[in-house]
Amino acid sequence: MKDLTRKDLKELAKLKIKKYRKEQKKVIIEGKRAVQQIIDNNIKIDKIITSGENIVTENIPDGFDDIIFKVSRNDLTKLTSSENP
Repeated sequence: MKDLTRKDLKELAKLKIKKYRKEQKKVIIEGKRAVQQIIDNNIKIDKIITSGENIVTENIPDGFDDIIFKVSRNDLTKLTSSENP
């Protein structure tokens, strides 16, 4: 698990705004179940971001190690719209 840079964090935070999601053609998917469904359906994933507290790595296939990034719980709340990310 790698650490996410401040620059990457700022870019990802912009995805909370519809304009930037449309420009970059990206979205943020929240929750273990949603991420697992994306993986199961072979949809391209740029990054998996976690605070490291609840990640279940046994369900993540080989080859995903390079796209899993760890951030602080505080930084994670800046990226999500969930009350309990």
